[in-house]
Amino acid sequence: MIKENSAEPEVQLQALTAELLSTTADRWAQIIAKEAEDQNGRNKSTQLRRFYDEICRLHDKGERDFERRLPFVHMILSRVAYAKSRKLVGDQFYQLMQTCLRQVENWQTFDNFKHFMEAFMGFYRMYRPQ
Repeated sequence: MIKENSAEPEVQLQALTAELLSTTADRWAQIIAKEAEDQNGRNKSTQLRRFYDEICRLHDKGERDFERRLPFVHMILSRVAYAKSRKLVGDQFYQLMQTCLRQVENWQTFDNFKHFMEAFMGFYRMYRPQ
């Protein structure tokens, strides 16, 4: 599935690329799935789906008034941190979300983030079907 010592792929949200939505999303899904196997009880699909649903909820409101919603987008990281403290998600998922959310500065990067997370969730479901 994945190599033990392989590095995490870099996530760049400035541009929506095929590599971001395929190779990078797939690789991160493998990393997070491996972490779930190693730390039983963390990174359950339903838990990760809650964060993705929140991203979709904020995205569905559209580009209009996005600047007013931007703080709530960044607040997702505090929710991930809380879940991490309760051992519901692992360090790798927190790191992924931190890397992504710190890049969200405008509608375009948020839109790219949403699409990346959509691809990630699809791959994650393949590696962690339960």
